[in-house]
Amino acid sequence: MSNAKDAAVDAAEITDQEVLYGVPSRGESRWAVVLVIIFSLFVDTLIPHLPLGPQWGYRGMLVALLIPLCLGFLHGRRAERWSRAISLVILTVLACGNVVALVLILTPILDEESKFTGHLLILGAVYIWLVNVLVLGIIYWEVDRGGPKARMRAQHDPPGLLFPQMSNPGVGNRGWGPQFSDYMYVSLTNAMAFSPADSIPLTRLCKMLMAFQSLVSLLTFALVAGRAINILSQGE
Repeated sequence: MSNAKDAAVDAAEITDQEVLYGVPSRGESRWAVVLVIIFSLFVDTLIPHLPLGPQWGYRGMLVALLIPLCLGFLHGRRAERWSRAISLVILTVLACGNVVALVLILTPILDEESKFTGHLLILGAVYIWLVNVLVLGIIYWEVDRGGPKARMRAQHDPPGLLFPQMSNPGVGNRGWGPQFSDYMYVSLTNAMAFSPADSIPLTRLCKMLMAFQSLVSLLTFALVAGRAINILSQGE
């Protein structure tokens, strides 16, 4: 009961400017990220692999990503820096690998010599798009305001994403702070709308990340999925 009263008092003392800057997070579990990675591995086993590179590559990187996430459960600034640095390196490799997969599937399509059937192209498009959403969602979670651990401190980095609850302090709880699910929602809507639909990017890094994700998503939908539908309409 006392914790609820303390939270209410703290929320009442927060100013509009502090809400706009991003109030410190009260804590954030990494288990949600672990569950997303397990889900990614499950999806990876369901979708038939196209010849877009080594089959073990994506799975291996996802398993490797669990290591810095587990280190993130440890306390201390050193463990935080190492876990975040390793996580960002692995996520960057995953994002670049997804672009390579997109290029490998686009090259024969643009030459009109595609060796893929319509069904395989659709599965490939779904696969690339899902990787795009999941990987970028974790990246947003890692880069905004210095990462999940840094967001818990009063002196955190400036916000990279402006959420509606921050730009309109009266909309939600004044002590509100973004959680992992909020970043995944930003990634999902950006990949579907090809533009910010929920949160506004403030930093150049977040703007470049959202532009990159939108471009990959647009190419996947417009070219790969479009070509697949054209093949299917012609009866393959």
